[in-house]
Amino acid sequence: MKYAIVVLMMMANLLYGFAGLGFTGGTNSIKQAGGENPLTVDGNNVGSFSHNGFQNAGSFGGYLYIDALPIIDLDIELSVKAAPYKFVFQNDATPDPDSLQYAWASSSLYITVQKDLLKTSIPFLAKMRMFAGAGINNHTSTPMVDQEMLEAVMGGQDELEDGTFDSDKMIDWLADNKETAGGFHVQLGAQFKLLVFDSMLIYRHVFTDGITSDTNGFGNLNLRLGYGL
Repeated sequence: MKYAIVVLMMMANLLYGFAGLGFTGGTNSIKQAGGENPLTVDGNNVGSFSHNGFQNAGSFGGYLYIDALPIIDLDIELSVKAAPYKFVFQNDATPDPDSLQYAWASSSLYITVQKDLLKTSIPFLAKMRMFAGAGINNHTSTPMVDQEMLEAVMGGQDELEDGTFDSDKMIDWLADNKETAGGFHVQLGAQFKLLVFDSMLIYRHVFTDGITSDTNGFGNLNLRLGYGL
């Protein structure tokens, strides 16, 4: 019986080295400045719109890594980021400005090749390693409000002066007109394994343009909790 337990522990330890998956959550140094903008028709101000800024969007997602490749590991992460902001619209039809709550949102895919920098273990029980990696990423994000968007939502420039703002149409427009951006990233992380239970802390710096108008690159710090296969 004692030998059977040892064999099972060895098998779990070996299998755990091949792959793992789980959940990830963290914060991102993504930012967007706020401000107030006039609504203009033929050069005349007919109202205004504004939104407050945001920074440090939170994120949540899942990951899969494959540790069975020679020399390097492959890591895949899919996550969703979000940051709330307040939007205010005013024109002749709404002399008392409408204040609405929206959220900037983005989905991201990271594909990373990693290599161990340091690795140690307690046989059959636990492993710890530090690693570094680099890879490519892709992001799909909701745009921020501007006059062109409001013209499309309200049915044309002529409706800006005395038309009625429809928040449901705005939500549909944001969902149908997402923006995409891609880039590359580098990351540094630490991993601790206990039998088939897994945890990682990773810092990633992402080089990309256009995820928001004020963000050309950003840092991403995330904690992972998962299971080794």
